Amino acid sequence: MEEQKELEQKKEQQKKIQAEIKRINDENQRCKEEQLQKERMEDERVLEYQRQKMEREAELEAEQERIRREKEKEMARLRAMQERALDQQAEKDALRAKRSQEAAEREWRRKEKEAAKRKAEMEEQLRQGRSQQIAEREHCMAVQ
Repeated sequence: MEEQKELEQKKEQQKKIQAEIKRINDENQRCKEEQLQKERMEDERVLEYQRQKMEREAELEAEQERIRREKEKEMARLRAMQERALDQQAEKDALRAKRSQEAAEREWRRKEKEAAKRKAEMEEQLRQGRSQQIAEREHCMAVQ
């Protein structure tokens, strides 16, 4: 009778231990799945950032090429004007063209500066996202 009771208590204790082990395993599994999901999301963010970066760089290259062609065209036009006429009207036209070119160069520099700023901001966001992911991963490891 006493042995029977003791055996039942041992079985009950084993059930509790197994339930606790299962709960811990389930929690660990959930944590791992969460971490994998976070890593997948971070990978997707990185890929999207890289795609956008490549797109911006391609746009910037196209814009720079367009500006270069415009500059060449403008320079050719200025040379032709200077060769064609030495009178006062021709000089005024050349000055006007030069001012227009300078304005275009200022605009191009402004766009370059803006693009560099956007790039720096995106890189900072990416760095912060990675730092957060690392902190979350370390927290999850600490919980385990």
